Amino acid sequence: MPHYTIAVLDGALGAATALTLDALAAARRIAEALGKPALEWRVLSPAPAVRLGPGLTLSADPLGPRTRLGRTTLIIPGLGFVEPAEIALRLAASDVELLARLARRHHAQGGAVAASCSGVFLLGAGGLLAGRSATTAWWLADAFRRLFPDSRLETGRMVVQDGRIATAGAALAQMDLMLHLLRRDCGPKVADLAARYLLIDGRPSQARYMVWSHLRHADELVARLEGMANRKIGDSFGVAEAARALRVTERTLHRRVLKATGRSPSAFLQSIRLARAHHLLETTGLPVEEVARRIGYGDATALRRLIRRNFQAAPRDLRRPVGQAAGPVGPIR
Repeated sequence: MPHYTIAVLDGALGAATALTLDALAAARRIAEALGKPALEWRVLSPAPAVRLGPGLTLSADPLGPRTRLGRTTLIIPGLGFVEPAEIALRLAASDVELLARLARRHHAQGGAVAASCSGVFLLGAGGLLAGRSATTAWWLADAFRRLFPDSRLETGRMVVQDGRIATAGAALAQMDLMLHLLRRDCGPKVADLAARYLLIDGRPSQARYMVWSHLRHADELVARLEGMANRKIGDSFGVAEAARALRVTERTLHRRVLKATGRSPSAFLQSIRLARAHHLLETTGLPVEEVARRIGYGDATALRRLIRRNFQAAPRDLRRPVGQAAGPVGPIR
């Protein structure tokens, strides 16, 4: 019988918490209709009535230092809408430290753990992500890398499973995380039917949703590289030419770009080109061949391949429906 424990802290994301419970409720009804074992779950919190971010309250069983979880998957929704600069302060709070210890102990005893968005930072604070692959909200990537440099961050992915630890991206990726857990524990039929009843499409990547203009960095050299790449985006140039133009060695450029963005210079330049390609596909009717030419790729086939690899989508899937607002987005690798 699949069993889940949802640990919710004060100020947690209301939507992520509700999605968790809605997904479990839908899956339980589907499992029962299919004659499969019923799902069970409980909600834990340090307070008997936990206050969620939007001002809602949720009844919960007590969570304390002596709490024992048993055979269950511990699920931690996002801690709340926190700015990157606030993360370290939130991680130092007593309720986060309590839950981080519980997650570490549960995992050490063979239990499974899952978290999304800022909740993934709690797993890092509990020492669970060192040497492991993980993902989190794309806009918290730089803060995550600073705090947990020993973790392999895969920001573009929506859900990452590494051993008995599953992590997911920004707030509403909690639903993607739940479908991943349901597929693992209840089988694909239950998970797929739950997705259909809840009208959830598969979203394997966060890359399509990243707002490139939000991902600014403080390194002056990297900012100059970005400016040059945008000015010369229709030209074909590589890292060696960029280093010469910026009057630094390729080694220095690699070190500074990797430290500021978590990517190599070539991957960083490719991200800028793909961000422009996404924008052109979303806001114009230009054929893929012309889009490729405008971003410095002579081969449209290569662009199609890169779009599929980075966005898990075909170019036609990035076209914006008529009347839908567009925003500047780009991939991060």
